[in-house]
Amino acid sequence: MEIVDLNNEKLNACFRFFVGNCEISVSTVFNKDRAEIAIFDKDNGELLSDKLLNLSSAISWVNDFGRRD
Repeated sequence: MEIVDLNNEKLNACFRFFVGNCEISVSTVFNKDRAEIAIFDKDNGELLSDKLLNLSSAISWVNDFGRRD
């Protein structure tokens, strides 16, 4: 995965979104050539899982193991 600007140049950036009670974070802040994907508890910020390979596996992890209401 790459995070790019409108000119297709790689960026050091981070974005996050919520699935259920989890926050999925995708970051190229430390290395714009390799995205780091991690899952956090939405309420307390606890790291639940990291070193995920792609967004699909992160969303699957949340659906299978994520905290429920």
